Amino acid sequence: QNSSLLAEPDLSREVAKEMRSFYVQSAHFEPLLQLSATVEALSDVSFLWTREFYLELCDVVQFPTSMSLPWVLTEHVLRQRNTPLMPLLLAPLGVYNCCADAALRQHKQQHLYAEIEGELALVFEQVLFTLSEQVFAHCKTRASLMLLDPARLGGIAAADDGAAQALGRNWYAPLLAERTLVLLGRPIDLAAQLTVRMGAMLRSSVDIAISRFESKELLAVVELQAALRACRLTHVLLREGLPDLDEFEEVLAEANEAVGFLSFSSRILDKATRDAIDDLLPNCAYRQDAVLFDRPPPTAFTPPPERDKAPRSTPPHLLFGTSPLNAEYAMLAAAAGTGFGPRHAEALLEVLGEAGMQALSRALSEHLAALLPHSLSSYVLALQEALPAEIKQPSHVYGAAGCLGYYEAKLLDLRGYEELHSGVLHTFRRLGNGVALVRLLEAALGTRSTFALGQLPVEGGQP
Repeated sequence: QNSSLLAEPDLSREVAKEMRSFYVQSAHFEPLLQLSATVEALSDVSFLWTREFYLELCDVVQFPTSMSLPWVLTEHVLRQRNTPLMPLLLAPLGVYNCCADAALRQHKQQHLYAEIEGELALVFEQVLFTLSEQVFAHCKTRASLMLLDPARLGGIAAADDGAAQALGRNWYAPLLAERTLVLLGRPIDLAAQLTVRMGAMLRSSVDIAISRFESKELLAVVELQAALRACRLTHVLLREGLPDLDEFEEVLAEANEAVGFLSFSSRILDKATRDAIDDLLPNCAYRQDAVLFDRPPPTAFTPPPERDKAPRSTPPHLLFGTSPLNAEYAMLAAAAGTGFGPRHAEALLEVLGEAGMQALSRALSEHLAALLPHSLSSYVLALQEALPAEIKQPSHVYGAAGCLGYYEAKLLDLRGYEELHSGVLHTFRRLGNGVALVRLLEAALGTRSTFALGQLPVEGGQP
């Protein structure tokens, strides 16, 4: 009996297994009882910034921001642009929160906290600047692609990485909705910060489009039309994530300097009126067969007007998004022709609106009305004095050469009139071009009115 009792173990295998399991689990009791301290210790990543050991090896006081690990990680995400990593852009900035807490609670060093605060300010400002530029470029590129012929998108995306990314998923969307970012204990509304910067960049984009139009001839209205369309659609895409963005009409009116009380003028209207009167009427010739104004070779009395200088070194994202897209839209504008025709009149109507187009037509009418009493009347009187009192029809027996010589002799004084070409004929050309231009603008207005009338719903049905 004694041998049998000694032969059996004190604890059975099942009991030993349960005790072993309890022993393993009890190792976590102390961390669980101090759960807050445990979570805080496990989530502390301040060691990613504090690098005193490496500072001693390099014999420097402080590493530059470019060598700071949080910035290195953030910069890596920014360089990937519109990729699945973008929603994690702000995660490395949490390192600064841990560092600041460690500096005050553990090290109790105010100067260390000041260094962390200064570096975070620089990093966050750079993140805002780069992120704003990327978001705006993404939306502008996407808008420009949406306005192009779908058949051209494949070739453009194959040659342009920025266009290819813009056609894919928008990975910036989670960042645009971020409103609870906390850095060093301070809440930051990232969406509000981006809204301010997006508004400023949109205003710059519209201003550059108008400035480029002011530096070119009136044919550039087609390029201005495309640029404003891209800006308008960019605004629509931005407001999907930033609903507090200003209305596009307010942005356009501010850039166009048409925000005054009862303002009947604007940069676009002033440019169109000035170019039409000072360039199109005196320096172009209207072709009735093609319904457009061609530019003949210049003469001594038709000098080109002075124009503003074009903006220097315009970033691609402020035009149409990328350099290949800028070149694509430049080709489309050049394909509209080298003469001012119905296509340009329709573009002018779109950028000016009906009120602006009526103001332009009124300015042209006033200019033509001023030509009649001031210029044409004096030239008509001078021509009447130069013409002989009586001109008889020569006999056919003199032949063509004789008849021509007869008329040349009779009109010798008229041919010698110094202002025959530079004054008389040139003024008549301005008058004829003005009438043709007013008719062209009225035709564009009529087409717009007819189209708008066709969109009205009929009684009891669809339009």
